[in-house]
Amino acid sequence: MILDRRIKIIWVMSVLITISLCLFTDLDLYLLAAYTVASIILFGFDLWKNYTEIYSKSDNYKSLHAWNLISNIAQIFFWSYIIMMIFVLGNLKWYHWFLFVDLFIVSTYLNYKFRNKMLVINKK
Repeated sequence: MILDRRIKIIWVMSVLITISLCLFTDLDLYLLAAYTVASIILFGFDLWKNYTEIYSKSDNYKSLHAWNLISNIAQIFFWSYIIMMIFVLGNLKWYHWFLFVDLFIVSTYLNYKFRNKMLVINKK
């Protein structure tokens, strides 16, 4: 997930705004597109900030950059897909739930794998 606290707060606010607007308006598809673009920007900025502050300064942390990139991409897909399943799609079939569970497992695994390594880096 996002490591910078300010970026995380902005992202959580965008999730809450998107969900509340989806509940009270009929612009679900447009809100999903706007949320996805905002998430890409926020996750990308966090990734760039981590790269310039942590990864580029040490050869030991170069492999973490790849895990962070994969984790951020998985999180964008996961959260966008949740909003799409709840608000945009009408009839949910079994394969939607199958994809949902897969995205949840992959994004959670990558998030915890990356976060545990980042906690070790921040303690040093």
